[in-house]
Amino acid sequence: MRRKAASLILLVCSAAALFYLLGFRERTSRLSEYMVSEAEFKELMETRSISQELFIEEIEMNEKTLFFDRSSDTFFYSLTEGEPYRFDPYTTISCGTGLRVAVREGEISRESMQNNQTIEVMIYDEDSYRLYGLKCTALPLLGIRCEGELTEEPVGMTMELLDNRADTTAPITRSNGTIHIRGNSTKKYPKKGFRLTLTLESAGENTRSNMVSLLGMRQDDDWVLYAAYNDQEKIRNVFSSNLWSQSCSKNNSCGLDLGMEYRYVELFLNGEYWGLYALGYPVDGKQAGIDEDAGEYLYKKTDWANSIALTFNETGNLNGYEISEGLQNGSRWEALKAFHGLFSGEEADTEALYESVDIGNAVDQYIFLNLIQGMDHVSESSLKNVYMAAKKHGESSQILFIPWDMDLTWGNKWQYVSQNYTLPYETPAKTHYIMESGVIYRLLLNKDEEICQKIVERYRELRSGPWSDQSILSMLDVFEEEIYGSGAFLRDRERWPEGTYGDPEAGLSVFRDFVLERLYHTDIYYDTLETMQGRNIYLIRTAQYENFRNDRFLIEIHNRQLLEEQDIMELLEYMGVDITKIKGDVTWVAVNGETGQADYIGSLQAGDTVKTCAGLLQFRTDPEIQYDHPDDCDIYLDGELCFRYQPSNPEEIRMKIIDEEERYDFRFKK
Repeated sequence: MRRKAASLILLVCSAAALFYLLGFRERTSRLSEYMVSEAEFKELMETRSISQELFIEEIEMNEKTLFFDRSSDTFFYSLTEGEPYRFDPYTTISCGTGLRVAVREGEISRESMQNNQTIEVMIYDEDSYRLYGLKCTALPLLGIRCEGELTEEPVGMTMELLDNRADTTAPITRSNGTIHIRGNSTKKYPKKGFRLTLTLESAGENTRSNMVSLLGMRQDDDWVLYAAYNDQEKIRNVFSSNLWSQSCSKNNSCGLDLGMEYRYVELFLNGEYWGLYALGYPVDGKQAGIDEDAGEYLYKKTDWANSIALTFNETGNLNGYEISEGLQNGSRWEALKAFHGLFSGEEADTEALYESVDIGNAVDQYIFLNLIQGMDHVSESSLKNVYMAAKKHGESSQILFIPWDMDLTWGNKWQYVSQNYTLPYETPAKTHYIMESGVIYRLLLNKDEEICQKIVERYRELRSGPWSDQSILSMLDVFEEEIYGSGAFLRDRERWPEGTYGDPEAGLSVFRDFVLERLYHTDIYYDTLETMQGRNIYLIRTAQYENFRNDRFLIEIHNRQLLEEQDIMELLEYMGVDITKIKGDVTWVAVNGETGQADYIGSLQAGDTVKTCAGLLQFRTDPEIQYDHPDDCDIYLDGELCFRYQPSNPEEIRMKIIDEEERYDFRFKK
């Protein structure tokens, strides 16, 4: 047993005897042996005055020193998985000579941990006492002490990680390094995200990288701490990243692991509790196997800049992109420019498209971003929040994709005026985010007969394995136990009350139901997509609307020459429109999918009212709205706003779908 100078190991007696002054003992006692009854604990408080001069120096449980939050005088005990006596640990409490300790009667249990209950520990002498708290968690604990103010610039730090996994070979990991604030919009939140770089001091006071494995993840010296401040269940980015890692990251011909993982921890920063975080490693050139000497690069798409009409900014970089790995020479953008050059013309070579990517990886990205509803990744003809690794493939380069930053997924939507810029569950589970850019989309435009089948077959392969209901629910059960069963969700809410939080009693039940509903709708989508194999892109787009054939449509037509295009004629006929009736001044067609009827309407003026088979179509100008164009007006159907009409590009056919739950903007434009 470890001895400390000028200290006694103080043990609290069982309820059978109130207390006694403890001297050195041959062994450490169990926590339950230290406890006194509620009445005895209360008596100790009532017969003494509160003091801040008494100190507990250290508490050990099962030979692990507890983390301490100085702002609340609370010790944190991390239970080790499968360890005997973890709910009644052997405990040593070290304090000054002549002081005594009593622990208020209670217990460590799964229920008390989930409810974030505090066990009170009293240190006292003959005249005074001081109270400390003891909280229990099932999560690993990470303590960081830094040398200066935390900013976006690295500052020195020391780190200590307590790994409580049952099979760990390194329960304590310590390292020097640097820390800085990371994130774009997230850095505006009070609970910051961080990036850590671990270092070692070698002989001669030289600093080198400290490559270590943390919580069973890969060996690395670069690590990130994700705060999940705007996620009501603290799950989306972690779940999505780990799901991609476990199901799609290795599906490429290069034998690479193109993914990242997270593990939940509770963070202590400069001796203060900072809440629930996810520890992970960043996407970088190591996992993409970037060989700079061979002219390989890792690009990062950071904003919605057009991916086809590439332009350079004042720094010499392509707008919307950063280079994460690769030599900073004059040819650094050539691979990316050549890749996007495949999509700049009206036609693209199908064989060249297949050669430009690892097709398995590209298909995975296409269906994965749709599954998770990556609204911060997919927007019409642009793509964002994706890494693109340019790997040498013969004389040219081949692109591989790695998605990242997946917090705005699974129903959550970004909105500037909302709390923490996020609207929880604003996106319905049936809404799809289909990429309308890149290789897969261009192959669909080319009516490639194989790509639809590749997409459907890969989706079904994943659904029978890692995306099955059972596999998904098993993952969520583990996450629920970590986030909620540990009590960390409640502690995080106490620490950051302005963050976004759901009902703690619901746990992940709402999220779980949403995920299952989302899987139900993606099943329907890919079943429908299979029937569109080899069809034109307009018909393929209709697959994302489950009630398309029975819905009501209001179509405006500008350019009659477009009606001569075979693809558009097939679309309108699929919708129940008789092309031969679009004659003379007909510019509007109102279709009722349920009845199969259609009305063919000429030019309308503001104030006109037309009775159609789909309901009452009102065409009027709202005097309270200032329009940029005198011909702008609102379209009403059955007395409800359908859409605001603004004269559009004459080379375009625009269709608006009236749906029971939302108003779709369905733009048919190649």
